[in-house]
Amino acid sequence: MALRPVPGPPGRRPAGEPRGGRASARTLLKWFLLNPGQEFRDVELAEVLWPGCPGNRANRLHVTQHSLRRVLEPELASRQPSRFLRSDPHGHYWFDPGDRWWTDADEVAMLSKRACAARRAGDTRTAIAAYEGLLAHYDRGFLPEEVYQDAFAPFRAAHERGHEETLLQLLRLHRRRATTTRR
Repeated sequence: MALRPVPGPPGRRPAGEPRGGRASARTLLKWFLLNPGQEFRDVELAEVLWPGCPGNRANRLHVTQHSLRRVLEPELASRQPSRFLRSDPHGHYWFDPGDRWWTDADEVAMLSKRACAARRAGDTRTAIAAYEGLLAHYDRGFLPEEVYQDAFAPFRAAHERGHEETLLQLLRLHRRRATTTRR
C-alpha cells in the first residue's frame, strides 16, 4: 500500500504525502496513519525517526511535531491545540484521524474481506474482482519512498505476504473457473 492522495469519501481528507515540512514530519505522519489512535512514548517515536542516533532527540521530536502540525493545520495559531496530533503530560503521543483522514489500508481490508467471503461462498466472479482490486493496491508497493526506513519493515513484510496470498488466490480462482468452464 502507499499513502498517497487517493479519492476518498465526501468530507474526508485523503491521506497522502504532505506538502512541505521536514522529511521526518512526513515519516511521522505515515507512522501515525499506520497506527491510528495508538499511543507512543517520545522515545519510541524518536527511535522510529532516528534509529540509534544519539543526541537531543526530544528536541528534534518537538521540532518535527511542530513541522507536521504546521503542514497539517497551517491555520492554527501559536499554542492552539491540534485537531490531529495529540499528547498527554506523560510523554505519550498519538494521531487522531477523526473522520477527516483515511488511507487505502481501509479499502484493502474491505476488499480482502469481500474477496474471502465471495471465495468461501463459491462466487468466483466477485472473488476475482475483489482480489484484482487488492492486486492493484499491492502493485503500487508499500511506501516506496520509505524503502530504507527500518521502522516500516514489519508493515512491509505484511504487505508482501498479502501480495503473495492475493496472487495465489487469484491463480486458484482462475484455475477453478477454467476447470468448470471446460466441463
